[in-house]
Amino acid sequence: GQLEVQAHQHTDNCLAQRELLCTLPEHKHSQLCYPPEEGVSYTYEDDALAVTVYLSPETVLPEGAALNVRALTDEEETYAEMRNQAESAMPGTAGILLYDISFYTAEEAYIPVADTATVSLRFKENVLAETAGEVAVLHYEETAELPVTLEDVIVAQSEANGVEELTFQTEGFSVFAVVKVLNKLNYPKATEADLV
Repeated sequence: GQLEVQAHQHTDNCLAQRELLCTLPEHKHSQLCYPPEEGVSYTYEDDALAVTVYLSPETVLPEGAALNVRALTDEEETYAEMRNQAESAMPGTAGILLYDISFYTAEEAYIPVADTATVSLRFKENVLAETAGEVAVLHYEETAELPVTLEDVIVAQSEANGVEELTFQTEGFSVFAVVKVLNKLNYPKATEADLV
């Protein structure tokens, strides 16, 4: 279910309780700020991003299981359809990135995971920095026509509007969309010349 959140500024007391998963000094504080106390974590890293998935204690993956993260490109058959689905689910999008975040056995067979997990995603270079706006994370579920918008997403953006880090909870793994949504700040303001 949805986590209880409250306006909160991180202090030394937060660090004293547990190591902080998020790096934002001020935002809506929630359980997502901390990594789970129990359970196993898996990591993936390449030249573009680093991802850590914290599984719940009841989730047990086979020995040799590995986390794999792959950015989808327009060379793939499903890319255009998935982008259209994201735009339908989240109108006013200014940018969409698609990532397949999944677990595989040592023999590269897909492992379904249905329990709640926390995903921490860090981009090595800011992404979606072309425009200001809100950031949302969508999950493509097999049984849904449109991707589902995830709640309680923690977003760290740079001063240049680029997305630096994302932390969110999910109850399954497959393709996720990171979406930049236009807000009122994106529309040009009228100048005196426009009003003449």
